Amino acid sequence: MPRRSSQITTGVGVLQRALLLRRAGWLALALLVSWLGAAPAEAQTDAERAGARSAATAGADAFDAGKYQDALDLFLRAESLVHSPVHLSYIGQCHANLGHLVEAHETYIRLSREELPANAREAVKRAVADASEKAKQIEPRLPYLAIKVQGLAPGETAEITLNGSAVPAALIGIPAPTNPGEYVVRGTAPGKDSGEVKVTLQEGQRKDAVVMLVSTGVAPAPAPVPAAASSAPATEAAPHDAGVSSDSSKLRLPAYVALGVGVVGVGFGTYFALDAGSAADEADEMCGGSRSKCSLQDGVTRDDVESKNDQAGSSRTKAIVGFVIGGAGLAAGATLLVLSMGDESETAQKPRVVPYVGFGEAGVVGRF
Repeated sequence: MPRRSSQITTGVGVLQRALLLRRAGWLALALLVSWLGAAPAEAQTDAERAGARSAATAGADAFDAGKYQDALDLFLRAESLVHSPVHLSYIGQCHANLGHLVEAHETYIRLSREELPANAREAVKRAVADASEKAKQIEPRLPYLAIKVQGLAPGETAEITLNGSAVPAALIGIPAPTNPGEYVVRGTAPGKDSGEVKVTLQEGQRKDAVVMLVSTGVAPAPAPVPAAASSAPATEAAPHDAGVSSDSSKLRLPAYVALGVGVVGVGFGTYFALDAGSAADEADEMCGGSRSKCSLQDGVTRDDVESKNDQAGSSRTKAIVGFVIGGAGLAAGATLLVLSMGDESETAQKPRVVPYVGFGEAGVVGRF
């Protein structure tokens, strides 16, 4: 099973961006999380690869037998263990055969955008090459459903459901791709209800589902009124105390997040530092002990050595960025944690400062 390929910029540009990320901690967190998302693909175990291969083989047998739901489940399991364009190709075909046209179309679009290494297997190249054409074949078969709401007064909002699942407000009124089948649309608002609106969609159809909200004759329950404070001194003290407590507690979550980022960043850097050293050692062995005076060993090509050199350089760059982000996260987390644990009663009287991090800048704000 091929691993997912990732495009990571190397060289001076990465080091320059790393220095900027050190100043903007939250941007650093975003970059680190995106890289960590690709890391598990490089750390798959033999058991996971073997399990994915077994699930894919069983899925292909079920597909050939016309058991598309079983095949879909097996290929989804295989893909969750090891990414492969071949898995996605089968997943798309299973969805299409089961009438899940929306899922099939989206799977083929994702597959058509797959970036493959130059040495990818022919089956993988063929799966990616065919995906765009398969997506085009499904497009005219997709039904579209537009849900339109009527009966709302200005300022009123309604909750719309489709077969019991909430429909995002952003999709109301927009023709949205929907799988063929039977649907029940319903709208509710305070004191109003539309009842059930039933719609049947066939392949290629475009339909509107008009949800008419009418009064139920039951007045909506009034909003609860907060209870009055028991005494004037308590009323005066509560807002002040609550504000101080809130200020301190609001710093704790960012502190823990920053510390977590710092720990993960250091671990990230350590992992790739070790990987860089290992790749460099392997390149030396391929050259008979020294890359500066390389003497290729039996069965080793110049491309093999260059590949290991590239791996070492890429891992070294990732390690540097990981250590930079990790250090910034630990420093920021420790600072925020100290500020969050200050005496709240003294904080209410004494000057206070709170650090902030913005786009490309950092500083403190407070009361003096």
